[in-house]
Amino acid sequence: GLVGLAAALDFTKGLYEAFSAEQKVMMNETGKVEFTNDDFTYVFTKKLIETGSNNFLLNDKINIACPVHLIHGMKDASVSWRLALDIAENIDNDNVVVKLLKDSNHRLSKDSDLVETNNSLSSILAHLN
Repeated sequence: GLVGLAAALDFTKGLYEAFSAEQKVMMNETGKVEFTNDDFTYVFTKKLIETGSNNFLLNDKINIACPVHLIHGMKDASVSWRLALDIAENIDNDNVVVKLLKDSNHRLSKDSDLVETNNSLSSILAHLN
């Protein structure tokens, strides 16, 4: 089985274009840029952006034959929860569960988030027996 926590497939698509003019200058001069939001500070490198397109998955169906649970916080400032729906739609498998946690962020670290993760793991393990 597969449990995706705040899954961010293809997140590099359009990333460079979303940078501010200042961030683009920094990327071109130093090969990296820091990006901070309410959840984290990220460091994106030029190499990550250049090679990211080699690994895009959402252009085609995703062939996963096992049970899939996608858990995403709706207050995620790093990755939109709507991406979980796009991922689910692209998985070529009917055994996909999407859990949207309305009061959770990208970290999914609250006790209630961990309970949902545990529930997903238990469900997948039960499916295997």
